Amino acid sequence: MKYKLFYQPAVALTEAPCNAGIGEALGRAEELRQRGVPLEMIDTTQMAPDALQREYINAIAASVVKKYRVRQVFGSRRHSGWLFGRGVPALVVVGSSGYAEDVYPHDSAGRYVTIAEFLANLAHGLGADGSQKEATRRAGRKAGR
Repeated sequence: MKYKLFYQPAVALTEAPCNAGIGEALGRAEELRQRGVPLEMIDTTQMAPDALQREYINAIAASVVKKYRVRQVFGSRRHSGWLFGRGVPALVVVGSSGYAEDVYPHDSAGRYVTIAEFLANLAHGLGADGSQKEATRRAGRKAGR
């Protein structure tokens, strides 16, 4: 597993419920990187809009398979994805196949599962040496409760 965190540091809509704890989450992401977790932090400020849109399309595939909602988390019904990695940071869990297996935040049965929640569970599940030991699977399952 590897992780891609798309964000614009100065633009996060901190008052949005789907972004709860985002400041802490960005700090935790850096901490996890230092512990050896393969987490790429991508500042989307200089990213071309079409490249970011491709990342959004790749990321939402996981939501279709797992049956949770992301369209209105990252935008609206009419403008899906326009906040992806901008006003709403996005954490994409990429499997060994190279495809997205999960995306955070997302709406699961009317409850937002946030990046902060996922990363806290991931950090808790890591070994002292930073090994992932099924931490990703457990973190996703705990976050979805």
